[in-house]
Amino acid sequence: MSVSARNSALAAGCIFLTLAGGWSAACAQENKPAGQKPAQLPPGRIRGPSEQVAEIIISGRLLRNEGKYDEALAQFDKALKTARFTMDRSGEAWAISNVATVYRYRAEKEADKAAELIKKSAEHYEQAANIARENADKHNEAYATLYLGVLSAMRKDPDQALRRYAVAMPLFEAEGDDYYIGRTYAYQARAMLLRRDPLKALELFEKALPLLREVGMLNEAAEVVGEMQAIYAAIVR
Repeated sequence: MSVSARNSALAAGCIFLTLAGGWSAACAQENKPAGQKPAQLPPGRIRGPSEQVAEIIISGRLLRNEGKYDEALAQFDKALKTARFTMDRSGEAWAISNVATVYRYRAEKEADKAAELIKKSAEHYEQAANIARENADKHNEAYATLYLGVLSAMRKDPDQALRRYAVAMPLFEAEGDDYYIGRTYAYQARAMLLRRDPLKALELFEKALPLLREVGMLNEAAEVVGEMQAIYAAIVR
């Protein structure tokens, strides 16, 4: 994994942890992309993943992003057992969501097993969302719900995807999480492309772009710019 990709993975995890009320030594200042604003914990927020669980999950995410899926799953299983032993419900939900993400990543790469992997991923995201909802943990609920929408889009069901995104968005907004608000706008835009509505997609990408730039997620912002350019080119033709 390149240094920039590693830093992006760490930054995304740090943004999530801070807004979920947890923190990790892996989120030290030097691991943040240049210009990234520190996320603020909303007043009265329920404490999120413990530092012990968060450290294990962050290490698993780095392995996952390097394509070391079996090793990543082992770390997430360790995090899950630790969370359950310590009654860390936020950590439990986040660990399960990260297991779901491994299956989602594999579904994107293993076409012959995609349907089975998407189903397994959805089952884990649903479980994570339910645990988070029971724990009044808006951030973990929103996170899992967002990616249930992504799975619907992978199934070529943009209407169901948009329904999921519509549930996740106000939860992220209540948490003041500009990164995931921006990411949700981008996923909504891609669903609109599946619905063959490029003008609405452009409108949503335009909302996503400044938010992703503001939090320093420049690789994701660049992807959005590329998608917008492709829409403009298609319109001109």
